Amino acid sequence: MNNMNNMNNTTKIKILTKRKCGSSHEETDLTINWDGVTPEHLRILAHIAIVHNWQSNAFKSKESLPTEVTIEAKDAVHEPASCLQRFSPDQLKQQLFDKKIDKILKELTPEQLFKLFEQWNKGTT
Repeated sequence: MNNMNNMNNTTKIKILTKRKCGSSHEETDLTINWDGVTPEHLRILAHIAIVHNWQSNAFKSKESLPTEVTIEAKDAVHEPASCLQRFSPDQLKQQLFDKKIDKILKELTPEQLFKLFEQWNKGTT
């Protein structure tokens, strides 16, 4: 659980760390001191975290990696902030597909949408 202490500009969180040499997670109370950190520093830290997250998940992928990827930084943020939202290559491919479908659907007229729905409904019954 995050606890931002405005009096001394620190964040205190409990983290669980799994090490290769151990069989279970080890608990640590972590305090982050934010003194002297600028908004640009925070952007750099977020950049490092998002890249690391992407690379660690890509490392596990059995499929070829895309040559170009866009990650929405706001999608990486979630509460509690003990870890980043995972981004796998497969998940990002699905997000790209979903965005293309959304774009196509927005360009259709109501009549075209109705015809599309009718065709889909015939195929599912």
